Amino acid sequence: MKPHSARAAQAIAHLGEVDAALAVLALWCRHRDGTGPTVTKGEVISYGPGFDLLGLPEQVGLVAHHVLHVALRHSVRSAGLSERLGDAFDPELFTLAADGIINETLILAGHAIPRPAVLLTELLAAAGMPEPSAVAALERWDADR
Repeated sequence: MKPHSARAAQAIAHLGEVDAALAVLALWCRHRDGTGPTVTKGEVISYGPGFDLLGLPEQVGLVAHHVLHVALRHSVRSAGLSERLGDAFDPELFTLAADGIINETLILAGHAIPRPAVLLTELLAAAGMPEPSAVAALERWDADR
């Protein structure tokens, strides 16, 4: 395995041009090429072969999505909730909520994200807990809640 992702190199470099804050956070991640879907485990982001099929704006958005998973420590927080809640913890629900929060944030920040994408506002509406706006939803909710 190569030490850095060749697959995501252009998108990571472009992230610095469109969102300096996320580019700085990306420095704390380990970017690798993988064989499956693009995933985050701990501080490692593995970019799958499907990443190459996306346009540059969607690649940048997907890099930003996974960088935020690392920055928000979703792997650690998920493990902590699992330990505290035991069998009552639903890891798929946690991941869905985390993805919805990140995607909503990235859209508000003007990033393109691959579609289809789950959004926090859509998740809350489907659960019968609609919020008046994306900003209101992000102010009130986090993945742990």
